[in-house]
Amino acid sequence: MMQSNTPQYRKYEKEYKYYSKLQDNEKELITKRSNLDARKNENEMLKSEMDLLSESAVLYKKQGPLLIKQDLDEAKVDVQNTINIVTSNIKAIDAKIKDLQEKMTSSERKLIDYKNQCALNSDIESYKFKDLPKFKPIFGGFFLQKKNYQKVIIIILFFCYVVHIFHLNHKIFIWIKYIFFTLAISVDLIKKFFLEEKANGKVFSLFRFILVQRGSCSLRRYFVEYIA
Repeated sequence: MMQSNTPQYRKYEKEYKYYSKLQDNEKELITKRSNLDARKNENEMLKSEMDLLSESAVLYKKQGPLLIKQDLDEAKVDVQNTINIVTSNIKAIDAKIKDLQEKMTSSERKLIDYKNQCALNSDIESYKFKDLPKFKPIFGGFFLQKKNYQKVIIIILFFCYVVHIFHLNHKIFIWIKYIFFTLAISVDLIKKFFLEEKANGKVFSLFRFILVQRGSCSLRRYFVEYIA
């Protein structure tokens, strides 16, 4: 499922509207061409019937409510001129349809590219949070609610900070510290909340104080490289 808040989706949506407009224009041109084809066939049949008439045949041309007598040769010329005009219009419409179809082909390629990009981003986003639903039965969906991202990160990073400042160097504390911090990075909460959601500056300053100013060298380097 494509996400509607991504630049790729907005490009896809814009291109889709453009493609739909091309489709509508193509339908209109095809309808006009069908009408011209019918008119051309009608005049060609009329011309073939005139060719069967003798030179003494009497013809009448309808002009409004009146029937006006017309010479056979003159009538043939009029019909042929009509056929020529209709044929010329058909060629012009064919050229427009061809141009539209080329634009539609190009637009289709763009739509496929944008759709694939949106699908890829959606898959990446799903992959980032694919393990979160299993916390739902225990925490009632706490980790799945965006408003709780900030609280989760504060708890995780504050734990890392406490372990560091109290020099809890026992292996289990060290492992827990790095596991907690890695968890925050792996689910991409920091990037999602701070870089995309424009988090409150004071909260961000608190995290920088905890990890950048007071954190260990390895954590500080990791954090700085991550948010760069």
